[in-house]
Amino acid sequence: MNSYLSRKLSVFSFFGIMLVLFIHASYPEADAPVFRRISFFISQGIGSLFCPLFFCISGYLFFHNLTDIGGIPRKLWRRVSSLLIPYLLVNLLAYIMLGILKIIPACASFVNARCYLGDGEYGFRETIYQLFVTPYMFHLWFLKTLMVVMLFTPLLFCILRRKWTGGILVTLLLAAGAFNFRLKELDYVREFLHIVPDFWYALGYFSFGGYAALNKFDIERQRSWKETLVLVFSGIFSGVLLYLLFSRLPGIWYLLLFIILWELYDVFKLSSYSGGKILNFVIPYSFFIYLFHEPWLNVPKKILVRLFPGVTGYYLGYFLSPLLTAFILVLAAFFLEKYASVFYGIITGNRGVKKKFTVEG
Repeated sequence: MNSYLSRKLSVFSFFGIMLVLFIHASYPEADAPVFRRISFFISQGIGSLFCPLFFCISGYLFFHNLTDIGGIPRKLWRRVSSLLIPYLLVNLLAYIMLGILKIIPACASFVNARCYLGDGEYGFRETIYQLFVTPYMFHLWFLKTLMVVMLFTPLLFCILRRKWTGGILVTLLLAAGAFNFRLKELDYVREFLHIVPDFWYALGYFSFGGYAALNKFDIERQRSWKETLVLVFSGIFSGVLLYLLFSRLPGIWYLLLFIILWELYDVFKLSSYSGGKILNFVIPYSFFIYLFHEPWLNVPKKILVRLFPGVTGYYLGYFLSPLLTAFILVLAAFFLEKYASVFYGIITGNRGVKKKFTVEG
């Protein structure tokens, strides 16, 4: 992979992480119609882009340079350290930390997360299930779903490496998501594992990225502005057509939006801007921001609303809390990597300044 594409994937991954923070910074209880429309447009209209973005990138990177099915076990084994271990540790650390805060009188009233064993609602078996399957930190649903999707990679490799069969499979999977397809047996597994309802989308987006990698899609070349405009307008036209057909924007629209933004990357000179010092410093810590933004995002979010009651507090909380949280977490990650590098490497799946950020490692 050349440096241009590696950098582009890193910039998009960081952008996606920040979208996740804005999604979780929303105030659904806000009694302010204008604010709710603005936050809904950002969190749902744009923010939902993170799903195809991350799964497509994950699929592309998993199948990139994979020449035979024998290389899949090695890649899956590497995901144990880059995905499974961070998933388990972050859930456990959050559970312990919130449990400690709940038994401190000065903090207990501010912590509304349940500490299952401490609350006496669940036994040991139920607690383990809540910690590592549900998961306890809800935002980690992406990592869990990604790991489940990766179990299908041997079968996906056999199908996706051929253009016709791969194209048909990707189309069927994305259509299954668009039309809310249900398969009773798979739904049972999905519900048992608490996989998100749009599992078909996840599998479809991951397959789309894998299909692009295995069939050598020309995504490393920087296109001319004329080529880009043709692709962008084609995507917009497709989006309008989908809206007219469904009277709403179906989930497939976010894949089109991802492709549109991917092509606009060079038009707006983001390729050169992405070399800025600030982004160079922040991007390696993207995965750390994702792992730990919850529940700590709620701290500035709640404080700002209390300091500025009313609509002003909602606006300040919504737009500032993601930025403040990201800033604090970047500083925390910087010092952890510097002074506790072993722990930092384990908790982030060996990602850091010297490691290019990718969602799955």
